[in-house]
Amino acid sequence: MQPYETILLPLSMISRVRRAPQRATRTHRDIAILVHASNLHPKAPAYLNPPAKLPATATGEARKTRKEKTMNRLLFLLFLVGALLLIIAASLSRTNRETSLVSKPDEAATSNERKPPSTEHILPLQVQKCLESQSIKGRVDVLFAQNPYFLRGDFDGDNRPDYAVAVRGRESKRNGVLICHGGARPMILGVDNSVKFSDMPDDNFISSNWDVFTKEDARTVRKSSGTSGSTPSAYPKGESIAMIWEDGICLIYWDASRYRWACGQ
Repeated sequence: MQPYETILLPLSMISRVRRAPQRATRTHRDIAILVHASNLHPKAPAYLNPPAKLPATATGEARKTRKEKTMNRLLFLLFLVGALLLIIAASLSRTNRETSLVSKPDEAATSNERKPPSTEHILPLQVQKCLESQSIKGRVDVLFAQNPYFLRGDFDGDNRPDYAVAVRGRESKRNGVLICHGGARPMILGVDNSVKFSDMPDDNFISSNWDVFTKEDARTVRKSSGTSGSTPSAYPKGESIAMIWEDGICLIYWDASRYRWACGQ
């Protein structure tokens, strides 16, 4: 007896099977099947063959693979979104910076001229040691707004480099000059000294334009009438510190015993 000859269907299902084979599979309880062999004949209709079931391990691996693919897609999408946000932020930042530089060029230039950046405040090692000395430390601050804020020369005539630094007293708030000698102790002119150094109002003798004069330069400055002090050309032992104004020049010079102040033209 052949396997396909043992399949018996009720007469009421024959028409249903012909018209709707899919529906016939759903109403398998109404079908009377007598199977002689373990499987149906290969030529039997597909809707009568029971679907093959995958092993449980295969099903779990398939689900795991689908989850991994989904997670990889999500991570890729997040990466794309993050990269896009970074590009947008960089573009906005660059646009804002360019707009700021274009809209306020004069203000930035004025600010740089008025107050130099702190990174450009460079002091020679000799000046740094001078500011940290016991007699000077804590008394003055360097006037970095002065341009230049220190001068280099041989002010006491000992053939060693000296420095004149524009300073302001921390307590008195008055300006003055700190002389850092190459071979002698430092000295402060003005600032918080009880005796005035110059004949300028409030002893404020620092000019925005100052320079180093040689002995030859100092001899060209003659004492003007009506001013106090000595004729500079007669006494300087080294180079002089010149405070230059529109109406005259005042010199700070060493006369072998102390620093003096004299003005001329």
